[in-house]
Amino acid sequence: MKIAIIIPARLASTRLPNKLLLDLGGKSVLERTYLSCQKSGIQDIFLAVDDEILEKEALKFAPKEAVFLTKKTHPSGSDRIYEVAQKIDFDAIVNVQADEPFVDPKLILDIAEALKQGSGMVSAKTPIKKTEEYFSPNCVKVVTDKDGKALYFSRSPIPFCRDEFEALKNAWEKDKEMNIPQNISAFKHLGIYGYQKEVLKTFTETPSTDLEETEKLEQLRILSLGISIQMIETAHSSLGIDTQEDYLRAKALSL
Repeated sequence: MKIAIIIPARLASTRLPNKLLLDLGGKSVLERTYLSCQKSGIQDIFLAVDDEILEKEALKFAPKEAVFLTKKTHPSGSDRIYEVAQKIDFDAIVNVQADEPFVDPKLILDIAEALKQGSGMVSAKTPIKKTEEYFSPNCVKVVTDKDGKALYFSRSPIPFCRDEFEALKNAWEKDKEMNIPQNISAFKHLGIYGYQKEVLKTFTETPSTDLEETEKLEQLRILSLGISIQMIETAHSSLGIDTQEDYLRAKALSL
């Protein structure tokens, strides 16, 4: 099976403008993500950019044939990826977000292996350690079945701990740094995906659903189609860069 990595990259960002061009230890966020992908050992890595400014940046470190200038109008990274996927000859794709400079190379390989074993779509989860993440809408939670297949994704706290919810929320409001109690098993969804090419095609050709629009989570479209998403558990919680605070933490890690 031929597997490629595609990094979808969009210049505009509401919370942190031009974040992919920000400096991390002498290299841009975009380049750092590309270099982390290279550490996986997967040879074929492509960048799907939406602007000439990002194209110019990508050509500083990636070969010309690996950089694709895509339409600006794509509603999601998956749609941007599919535009490129139609132009290259690969059976499956690993989608690594461009703002994930610390993505775990081993996780990329684990996702590729799950695709080789026949999973139609694969993603990843990591245990939530801080109560802050459990309550934060910016931290997407996932619950799975006994085989590790996703049942639902939400920005709300799931699983909802009925008997302890109010006490937990009150305790967290007094101590924002508190760890989540050990008896609460909650998982954060990591924004890395693997798809068989046909699954990606089906996804992009299907209109968004009401549930997807309500939660603002495109992966819910896949679940609504009855397609399973195999979740790989990892202890490595990658630092995506969405805010100025994220960027400052990333800069500290790059020193």
